[in-house]
Amino acid sequence: MKGKQLAMYPLRLAAWLRAGGLGVTTFVVNITALVYAYCFSGSHHEDWVRGIGAALQCAGVISVVVGISMTRSQFGLPSLLGAVLNWFRGFPVVFPKTQYVSMDAVLGSATAHGMRAVRQGLKPDATADEKIAYLLNEVERQHADISSFKKDTWRQHESLRGLIEAEEAKRTSEIRDVRKLLTAHATGGLDVSFCGVIFLLVGVMLGTLPYAWF
Repeated sequence: MKGKQLAMYPLRLAAWLRAGGLGVTTFVVNITALVYAYCFSGSHHEDWVRGIGAALQCAGVISVVVGISMTRSQFGLPSLLGAVLNWFRGFPVVFPKTQYVSMDAVLGSATAHGMRAVRQGLKPDATADEKIAYLLNEVERQHADISSFKKDTWRQHESLRGLIEAEEAKRTSEIRDVRKLLTAHATGGLDVSFCGVIFLLVGVMLGTLPYAWF
């Protein structure tokens, strides 16, 4: 068991390094630059220190810009270069071209058909049998109206419940998408910008501090 775990350790170590590749690279590069600046010396040591500082500053600025662009793209915004180009394209001209908009509309005729039930009243001289038949017909009609009303109410209830369930599913999906977006925002471009700040800080130290301090 331990032999198998020992054999798998290089793969697990490589996966761990890949997961934190950006941070590991930032740490190794900056520590190497600081060790070279403080622990080595030579005829052109100062020039090398200043050059490394300038290179780290450039790397820091580029990393910050890339991180900001990644963050903007995660929210569906154009890149910084695209935003600048769009701003230049929106430069107001002195004599703008007149744009004509044409719209074609087709009017059709609509025909509505209505239908209603005509109730026939009871004759003044109706017999007892006719009165009973009329009352029975009224009761049946009332039952039919009530049954139709119940069916319509049930259909509306089912329709509203379906709409509510669809809206709830939509809101749940939107909340899930927002959570994913926030997670990507927290682990996406910001870490690149943070590493860029470290590059920039070390570069400024190596490029501007008095050489006698090294």
